[in-house]
Amino acid sequence: KHYGKFADGSTQEIDVPYDIPDTWEWVRFSTLVEIVRGGSPRPIKDYLTSEVDGINWIKIGDTEKGEKYINNVKEKIKKSGLNKTRFVKKGTFLLTNSMSFGRPYILNVDGAIHDGWLAISNYENSLNKDYLFYILSSNVVYSQFLSLISGAVVKNLNSDKVASIMRCCSASGGRAINNRLKL
Repeated sequence: KHYGKFADGSTQEIDVPYDIPDTWEWVRFSTLVEIVRGGSPRPIKDYLTSEVDGINWIKIGDTEKGEKYINNVKEKIKKSGLNKTRFVKKGTFLLTNSMSFGRPYILNVDGAIHDGWLAISNYENSLNKDYLFYILSSNVVYSQFLSLISGAVVKNLNSDKVASIMRCCSASGGRAINNRLKL
């Protein structure tokens, strides 16, 4: 039997995707990170700008499948749109949550994200950046996402579903895996 630990200190029997060493523990992703959804000022065309001081508008179209980082964006929004979106900083993880769901990226720019993104932050004390990218890109996590998605035509993840995925090892275990994989 395997048991998951929760923020309130309680434990509950859980189903696990595979066995892990006794020195590791199963924990929910939500105990290690903060996950929030982006938002979109509407209609977006009223907020797009070519002004130099505009805010980077980070879109899924700014990514390449299989890439690790988002280095550049094509569009900017006006500062007046910030209260209707989510501002994220360089180093934040982004996860696609609709259509091509479950693709992780690491931001190399500051900017604002729309509701097709989930932002994952405050991971630095628990998870190594490279290990987190490796885990979020893994078939094990993608299989968990597949079991959690909703929608008949457009498949969607939300922050609660992503928060419920399990991670299998301590920060030191993650570092050991990084070293082994030479990430």
